[in-house]
Amino acid sequence: MARHCECVGLGRVTFIKSKSIARIAVFGGLVLSGEALAQEEFVFEPAIQTDAVRIQPSSNSCLPFSEALEVAALNNPGVAIAQSDLISAQADLTEAKSLRRPQVSAFTRSGFGDEALVNTTIENQAGLRASQRVFDFGDSRLAKRAAEQGILAQESLILTAQARAKMEAGIAYIDDLDASERLRATVERAEYFRRELSALELALDAGGATLSEVAEISAESADAEADRYELEFEQQQAITRLQLATQSQRHVPCEDAGLSVQKTVDFVSNGETSQTILGNALNANPDLKALKSLARQLDFEAERQSRSRLPVLEIVGIASLTTDRRFEALEARERIGFDASVPLLTGSALTARTNRARAQARRAESQADQERRTLEEQVLKTHKRALLLNA
Repeated sequence: MARHCECVGLGRVTFIKSKSIARIAVFGGLVLSGEALAQEEFVFEPAIQTDAVRIQPSSNSCLPFSEALEVAALNNPGVAIAQSDLISAQADLTEAKSLRRPQVSAFTRSGFGDEALVNTTIENQAGLRASQRVFDFGDSRLAKRAAEQGILAQESLILTAQARAKMEAGIAYIDDLDASERLRATVERAEYFRRELSALELALDAGGATLSEVAEISAESADAEADRYELEFEQQQAITRLQLATQSQRHVPCEDAGLSVQKTVDFVSNGETSQTILGNALNANPDLKALKSLARQLDFEAERQSRSRLPVLEIVGIASLTTDRRFEALEARERIGFDASVPLLTGSALTARTNRARAQARRAESQADQERRTLEEQVLKTHKRALLLNA
């Protein structure tokens, strides 16, 4: 009996070890997701998926590991949110480009007053105003570059959302496989103790066993049943998480599920050094890319705010028709010239906006540095742990 219990214990250690390696592999996929996703063509689809058009897995009876990851990334609300933010960032770029484009507006006005201090008249006027920036000390250029960095940041955040969705589905899938394997071993263990208990009860009646032996086996059988109930609960939790991640009721792993997961395990145990993996992570991690792009965007915004005291030079043309209150005589009026506007006194508002923009830029740079250090620690610890578990 002791030998059997020892084998069961070794089996459970093996399951835990396999589960740990698989979880590390999935985390490694998240850390290096930018590099993996960058190898595929990035296609942005602005249409946000609703419940009526959600991507559903194929109608096969089983759910492959790779399909579970892809479907989870397509159906995750976080990805849809990131796509909406990208649309907003693209609109910001369009708005920034419009600063260098001609602006045309219509106007109408009606005035009442003295004409040459002789009589009082009502004047009505309607026309068009056209303007074109000529020189703005780099304001429009900085606005465009800031918007471009905003788009890069949002594209990286889409990759981050997709990677996190895949990680959630992958861990749920692995937990389901792990619970299934341990449940199978626990059922065999419980069945073994039930047979042992039946045999000991017969032996007790014949005087070939003691009450203490029967009580010991009975306790082992009860422990096995308790483990079985706990594992069934763990498996149901994993199945529920997987169904929510994939928006599918199909959760039965395919026959080659273990092989599919093993390919992911090979990703972090392919002989690369910690420094190589760290370098790849720092260059490819979408979270870090997004923070760096955000920091550059805020730098451009801060520089733009610091130049807001400088004048903006425009060519302005106005064409209008003017008439009196009886609309009896129409008079055409035109004007073209240069307009220059510069703020002189704003009650320290410009200084406050500049200081706020610079503080936000420094904060974003510090966040990027903090993320880099955290990522470095996670990558080194994860890789070393994977090597120890594979040893």
